[in-house]
Amino acid sequence: MTGDTSGLSGASATDDWQRDSSRDGTLTGDVDGTNATFTLRKAPNARCQVQVTNGHLVAEEGYEFTRSGAVITFQTGSVPAAGSPVWVIYF
Repeated sequence: MTGDTSGLSGASATDDWQRDSSRDGTLTGDVDGTNATFTLRKAPNARCQVQVTNGHLVAEEGYEFTRSGAVITFQTGSVPAAGSPVWVIYF
């Protein structure tokens, strides 16, 4: 899914946003309560902002998760519970 982010700070009408989700299979990785690593469809570029939602809470980069290329890794204590929805939005 892509969309216009013109209403977001610093974005222009030509910028796209991407949403990957454990619910629709666009975010790869088992949500089983032990898996900490998830892979996005594509790696966000360096200037992208990344928002990760674990369950229904926004996770903070550097504390609850780290990212490297297309890989999101949740820290110990922040691994999504089994069956929890995980969404990643990057723009």
